[in-house]
Amino acid sequence: WTREALLAEQVPADKIEILPLAFDASSVQPAQAVPAAKLRVLWLGQVNLRKGIPYLVEAARRLVDEPVEFQVVGALQIPESARALAPANITWRGPVPRSAVGECYAAADVFVLPTVSDGFAITQLEALAHGLPVVTTPNCGRVVEDGRNGYLVPARDPQALAEALRRFVRDRQLAVRMRPACLARAREFGPDAYQARLLQIIGERSEARRRAATCH
Repeated sequence: WTREALLAEQVPADKIEILPLAFDASSVQPAQAVPAAKLRVLWLGQVNLRKGIPYLVEAARRLVDEPVEFQVVGALQIPESARALAPANITWRGPVPRSAVGECYAAADVFVLPTVSDGFAITQLEALAHGLPVVTTPNCGRVVEDGRNGYLVPARDPQALAEALRRFVRDRQLAVRMRPACLARAREFGPDAYQARLLQIIGERSEARRRAATCH
């Protein structure tokens, strides 16, 4: 997403390299996946417009008659008056200590990130490492494989977001079936992969400079 935004602003493609953030999934002990009576959807991170909170609220409104509940965890950066207008299936938890984050993931079935713009959004990897499918937009780091470990929906589209979440409501084993792919995907972004990609970039750039110097 960042690369595409830079290209749109006429930044030369040969000046851009993609180096995804790393997350050590080996430090995570995923809780056993046990579907509850209601689908438990987790938002974790800053609660603001850039992260897409209005679209989550509208998606939740479309699902108010479905067996689904939303836990919104993170620093609240929208007015209390706006939160008061949200449907009753949303619980505003506010910020929690880092030590409690694992419990938030363990108590959820699906992770949601309807971001409008994110450089990467490492919470995607955290959620996958806990075995949670992720429903997000293309406007962040490309982590989610649509239909395999979650779903991609257009940014600013609460209807598409609601429909993606409704798949998990209609098929309560869907999140469980996606779990192995979630765990596997998280492992692809470990520190070793980061190191290998960084060294690859350095090597390729160094070789290109050497060849350019030789030609001159």
